[in-house]
Amino acid sequence: MEKQRKKIVRCALYTRVSTEKQVSPEGSLESQKQRLRALLKVRTDEGEEWREAALFTEEAKSGAHTANRPEYMKMLAGIVAKQYDVVLVTELSRITRSIQDFCELIHTLQEHNVQFLCLTQQFDTTSPHGRLAMNMLISVAQFERELTGERTRENLYARATRGL
Repeated sequence: MEKQRKKIVRCALYTRVSTEKQVSPEGSLESQKQRLRALLKVRTDEGEEWREAALFTEEAKSGAHTANRPEYMKMLAGIVAKQYDVVLVTELSRITRSIQDFCELIHTLQEHNVQFLCLTQQFDTTSPHGRLAMNMLISVAQFERELTGERTRENLYARATRGL
């Protein structure tokens, strides 16, 4: 009896951190990679063979916009070239903190029949409820980014008025 071959799922892993400190071996960047690779193993153990086709890593890059992230742009080119079946991230805020950028990404993924899997948040982009939940979460991520920027500006202004 011939052994049935597992379906191969080509995965693009995307990781990003905002600060240099998070790039260190004990920082968030390594944690993201480890968690995504663990997911590949779990999914492979479940039946399909999930392979790391590419790893895209942005070190000390803001999530505010995608235009200034070369690894993100390389990932998009791979999506358009149909090199991946699924894009994996640990959480939504790692891919972007912009509603507009996220909507554009989802459109590109759908257009090229590539799935999106987020480790910490479950999404179903095929239903109105799933799209609503996804949009709410990305709105919160954008709000957090804007709030952090506002607090930073206020702190810098206060320090400047004190002559620091």
